[in-house]
Amino acid sequence: MANPDQDTTPNRSSDTAAGAGSEEEKPHKSGMFGALRGRLGLTGGFFVYSIFESTIFPVPIEAPMVPAMIARRDAIWAICTAVLAGCIVGTIAAYLVGAYLFEPIAQPLIDVFGAQQGFDDARQQFEENGMATIIIIALSPIPLVLASLGAGVVGINPFLAIGFIAVTRAIRYYGMGLIAWYAAPSLRKLWGRLENPWIKRTLILVSVLALAALFML
Repeated sequence: MANPDQDTTPNRSSDTAAGAGSEEEKPHKSGMFGALRGRLGLTGGFFVYSIFESTIFPVPIEAPMVPAMIARRDAIWAICTAVLAGCIVGTIAAYLVGAYLFEPIAQPLIDVFGAQQGFDDARQQFEENGMATIIIIALSPIPLVLASLGAGVVGINPFLAIGFIAVTRAIRYYGMGLIAWYAAPSLRKLWGRLENPWIKRTLILVSVLALAALFML
């Protein structure tokens, strides 16, 4: 079984294939995730990035996740598992902050990101609809931290809140992984035939939006 943290692409029978393989891995090596991956490996990078995404860094993890799954079909399920595990850890941390440390920790972060109105709306929804609000936020593009923080502030049962978030995110991540599993071979063949870097970037963007939209909208 291939090591998901290893940067090798199987069946590179020529220098051309090797060049194409290297090109395939570039999309998900830049930025914050690239720095994490360089230190922690593929799955370790996704685990830590997912913790950040579900707490203090509300940038959708699908941006590096989808290209990585397309480039590394052998690591799709390891990626999904690492992302889900990080999401659960981040959710637990955010819930505890909402329940016990909201004023000294959470409020300053909400102010920094200008998310006060969004949090106030989420809190009102929690008070009126409870668990239904958690499910809606977990399946939508709304930052997940609003669900876990809000649940902690309002005092929703932590096992139910964290459990519902874990289930909905598992459906989202593994559903994306399943689609990527079947789509990756065709997309990688198309990728290898493209020479224009702008067309390749467009393909990445379209792939991210298409896969993410199925589980975010």
